[in-house]
Amino acid sequence: MLPYIGFGAMALINLYFAYYYILADGRGELTWMGFVSLFVSILFFFILVRYHQSMKRQQVKNFNGHIKTDDDRLIK
Repeated sequence: MLPYIGFGAMALINLYFAYYYILADGRGELTWMGFVSLFVSILFFFILVRYHQSMKRQQVKNFNGHIKTDDDRLIK
C-alpha cells in the first residue's frame, strides 16, 4: 500500500507544480519547469500503473501456490 501512496503523492505534487508554472502565477522565465514537472508526473503515474499490473500478476501467479500436485486438486 505504501508504494501506491508514495507514487501517487509524488505524481500529484508534480502535477500541481506543472499547473503552477504553466498556467498560474509561476509563469514567466520558469515555464520550462512546468513542462518538466508535467513529464515527471506522467512518468510517476505510468510507474504506478505498471506497479499495479505487476502486483496483480504476482497475486494471480501465487493464487494456487499451495497446491503441490494434481492429486491434491481432487475433492475428497
